[in-house]
Amino acid sequence: MLIAALVFSFLKVNSQAPGYMGKKITAGYGFHFNPAFSNFLLDYADSPINTLHEFFVEGATRKKTMLGFSVKLYKYTYNNIEFVNAENYNGYYSQIDVRPQGTYLIRGKNFELYAKFFKSQYLAPWGKYFRLGLSYNSYETVYNPNVMRVQVRDYRGSVPTTRYISDFGPLIQSYNYLDICFGNGSSRIFGNRIVLDYGYNINLIAMSRMALTWLLDDYSYDATDEYIKNTSAKRVAAVNRFNFYFKLGYLF
Repeated sequence: MLIAALVFSFLKVNSQAPGYMGKKITAGYGFHFNPAFSNFLLDYADSPINTLHEFFVEGATRKKTMLGFSVKLYKYTYNNIEFVNAENYNGYYSQIDVRPQGTYLIRGKNFELYAKFFKSQYLAPWGKYFRLGLSYNSYETVYNPNVMRVQVRDYRGSVPTTRYISDFGPLIQSYNYLDICFGNGSSRIFGNRIVLDYGYNINLIAMSRMALTWLLDDYSYDATDEYIKNTSAKRVAAVNRFNFYFKLGYLF
């Protein structure tokens, strides 16, 4: 419904004012990426590049202004590199594994409403621009307790035994947060229809989270019921903090 409303509002604008040769709407696909070499080397991630896939629609509302809506999708496996604290239970257990065994899955969607402001010598959607937007980021985590677990030694019996703790909270956990996005880009038009768009985008909240993690060396032990919440937030911030992008759109 939101996309339909945006398209309708674009079409209602006087065609003599905004748009390139009378064409005001662009829709297409975008590929976002950022380097993740440190995460790859530390085994946080399985790839040295973080990637997101975007589907977008944009429309010129003035000669040098465009409004857009996009959905970015990503999926990652978290390798459980960070420490966990499973020693509780009234002192009956001592921890053998410092980190959880196995992995868990992160699936994310970013819904972004944004504006592009083109520089003086250009006409939307052609040329160099500054972009500013608000992003609603939603993601969920999924883990298998038969795979993701911590080995402990149980002292409750006469003879210590080895067992596993696999309770990391609900099997499916959902989280949401808002972010402020800004960046710069440039677009070129080929054949009066095909739009090639490229640039970079910064997510302010995600970037701040990564900076604080680095400055505070925030790698302390997390309790099992907080482990997924805390580690997934760091991983999602790493995916979203800063991205280069290439977009391919059709202008009509």
